[in-house]
Amino acid sequence: MKFIFLLFLILPFTHSAAAAFNLAEVEVECNVSEFCPARKQRYSNLIGDFRSLLHLKETLKILASDGGYQSLSYKVFKQGESHKLLITMK
Repeated sequence: MKFIFLLFLILPFTHSAAAAFNLAEVEVECNVSEFCPARKQRYSNLIGDFRSLLHLKETLKILASDGGYQSLSYKVFKQGESHKLLITMK
């Protein structure tokens, strides 16, 4: 009985810790004008909660796996409680 009580006591804290990394803004810099709008739309879908920075990096790898880039780099900036992602592509 004590175990069940402890489980219900701890459960709300584990749920609130699940979203440890919040991405609030995505900025995409690219050179090719007909290429940019589609890529900006695709990467803007990243805005939201991630389990960690590693989770975000793995998601970026999957999104970039379609190719079509000469180069692709990114930087993550902390902005208060959330983060901003700057993606530069050619």
